[in-house]
Amino acid sequence: MTLRRLEGRRIVLTRPSGKEDAAEALLVAEGALVTHVPLLKIMEPSDKGQALREALDVSGPRGWIALSSASAVPSLLAAAGSAEALAHKRFAVVGEATKNALESAGLSAAIVGDGSGGAGLAACIGQPEEPGELIVLAVAQEARPELPTGLRQAGWEVREVPAYSTEPTQLTAVRAVALAAADVVVVTSPKAAQALAGHLGQRLRGRLVVAIGPTTAEGAATAGFSNLVVADAPSPEGVLRAVLKACGVTTPDA
Repeated sequence: MTLRRLEGRRIVLTRPSGKEDAAEALLVAEGALVTHVPLLKIMEPSDKGQALREALDVSGPRGWIALSSASAVPSLLAAAGSAEALAHKRFAVVGEATKNALESAGLSAAIVGDGSGGAGLAACIGQPEEPGELIVLAVAQEARPELPTGLRQAGWEVREVPAYSTEPTQLTAVRAVALAAADVVVVTSPKAAQALAGHLGQRLRGRLVVAIGPTTAEGAATAGFSNLVVADAPSPEGVLRAVLKACGVTTPDA
């Protein structure tokens, strides 16, 4: 009989449920009761995508585009008019989820970051072939500065444009109960951590939170969470290891 190390543990993932959620599958295989409680709603930017359309026009047929989230892909396609219009662009993406979203649209990434955030993606991109080469950043309207800062320091000309914006969701009664009853809550961005704190209020004290990486952990700490475990990798397996550690049942083969 296989040992199910998270038997009966209530785990909340704070992003929408996907058709294939590998982290959820790993957690359920360990006996966890997994609920999805999306904390952020993706919306179009305040300029309705005008800046993104203009940036695509000036970037050149083989211009570089960096994406810091899979949420930017639909807006990118809308701004371009079709995937075919982007076929010769060169893409750098923050991690596997964004790479998969791009591939679902029929496009491919030339550079794939390790999922650790903007600073990690900037390091993976490195220096331009020629100083001052343009790179378009299609990012959240409220994006953090690590990615553009790192690229400018490396010698790129950076054009940062909003591809989408986010705002906290209004939780249904069922989801609010699931959030309050969770043994562990997994958050994937600083803004999601802030939204979680807003929903929990004073109940956030002592709440077990798994952060997908150090940037998210910093945001969670700023939001008031002190009982934090940081995933050692921004991957489904990394999430599993962090949840096991948060529940005090980590074993060497985790």
